[in-house]
Amino acid sequence: MTVDTDQRFRDYAIRSYRYLRLAIVVMVLSLGASVVIERAEAKCWQGSISAYYYTPAHSMLVGALVAIGVCLIAIVGRTPWEDTFLNIAGMLAFVVAFVPTSPADRLLCAASNTVSADADAYINNNILAVAIAGAVALLIAAVIASKKNVIQARKPSKEAGVGITITGVLILAGVIWHSVARTGFDRHAHVGAAIAMFVAIGVVVVLNVREARSGYRALYIAVVACMVAGVVAVVIGKAIDAGWRHEVFWLEALEITPFAVFWVAQTIEHWEEGITLPVSSSPPRRA
Repeated sequence: MTVDTDQRFRDYAIRSYRYLRLAIVVMVLSLGASVVIERAEAKCWQGSISAYYYTPAHSMLVGALVAIGVCLIAIVGRTPWEDTFLNIAGMLAFVVAFVPTSPADRLLCAASNTVSADADAYINNNILAVAIAGAVALLIAAVIASKKNVIQARKPSKEAGVGITITGVLILAGVIWHSVARTGFDRHAHVGAAIAMFVAIGVVVVLNVREARSGYRALYIAVVACMVAGVVAVVIGKAIDAGWRHEVFWLEALEITPFAVFWVAQTIEHWEEGITLPVSSSPPRRA
């Protein structure tokens, strides 16, 4: 290839990277706008962002989470560990999208229009479909990683192997849980997946503190501090007022907002060159 051709391919890769990252920002903004529009119509806030599954914001909530999940999985992290936690967060986003929270717990007022609360058929279909697709994707990722290592005469990355294993275990555990304890899965999978997803996202931010340029490192530290402070603030608020029913809504908002700030800042940090690898790291592999 000529130098011009190499540069053109590199430019395509960087633009694709930018669009994937900006797609997440657009989806978060779209979901926020949808929730605000429904708030204006219903005249009250629901108990959580997840509760908007049962309102006219339903399609935007599910669609945004699925799109975000796809983007998180597709984006390659700076290191194998960052890549692994991006993939885990992306897989969990599907569970958060397809397994709704209980409407009895979080619908604090009537929606502006009626949306069916009977999600059993959707859960059965969607969760099994995602599990099957996820298993196939992991198999393909493992084969590609193995082939790539053979071509480069290099031992497989231990971190990449661990990442594939962790993701595979999560998928298997979810299928078993769904099969043998369906009632518990329907009631608790959404909350469990949401908490685990935010933890995985928090780990991604922490991993970037070490690798970030000096001008961005302080901002990423502040993001981590805000995410932790958000949890503490909600716990204190609930302890002060046991009757407070919007704690989950505010917890979600206080976790999503600093992550959005981090995501935009990291996109700007690497806008010109895309994600560059640390000198000490081997190229990350999809997990």
